[in-house]
Amino acid sequence: MPNGHFLTFSKDLPEGEKEDAARAYWTVVERTAADERFQYIVSAIGWWIGPVIALYVIGWTVGWVYSGFKTR
Repeated sequence: MPNGHFLTFSKDLPEGEKEDAARAYWTVVERTAADERFQYIVSAIGWWIGPVIALYVIGWTVGWVYSGFKTR
């Protein structure tokens, strides 16, 4: 298989069934890879946007406190 795994079949299994099993296996591998890729992208976006929002909130809070101490 392209991912380095070996599928072992009985000698008396017809070639068509071997191909069907290999195709089904590869379909599962591709689906799993797509799911993991999506989860990785969502996680990366979260790790990117989280600090940005945290910095914005900290900046807004510091500005709010600073404006509270200003003389009018």
